[in-house]
Amino acid sequence: MNTWSISSRETSNLAFVTTATRDTGNKVERSGGEEILAVVLHGAYELELSLGTIPGAAAYAITKAALRPWICQYYEQYFGSWSVRSPDGSTRIDYDARDFFLLIQGGSKTSPVVLWQGRFSAMQPLGIGYFQTIQDLFMEGLT
Repeated sequence: MNTWSISSRETSNLAFVTTATRDTGNKVERSGGEEILAVVLHGAYELELSLGTIPGAAAYAITKAALRPWICQYYEQYFGSWSVRSPDGSTRIDYDARDFFLLIQGGSKTSPVVLWQGRFSAMQPLGIGYFQTIQDLFMEGLT
């Protein structure tokens, strides 16, 4: 599975250049305000799909890159299902590849709160909403 790295630099007050770089050298780069990370992540996901990666694996690769140092596990034996969780365990992202269902939950294990949920597949790829939630989680990690 290919890997991605994400970088962002502030060019002026609240203006950023954000780049997603695949280990093969492919890049997605955009300029904009604080919301630009979600646009770049979505662009990287679409690029990964165009290179022939299945949607679940593409979402995993981009999510893993955006949420370093979260704990990431990919389950090939379960049809490519995967799980990503915050270091403190308060937030987790689970993808069930059999049902094409993706879920982001936060809060305690006994009473989790759904932050985002949806289905996606080759016929209906992820929209930017998922990546906006990933951007929010990324920004929370910076504070």
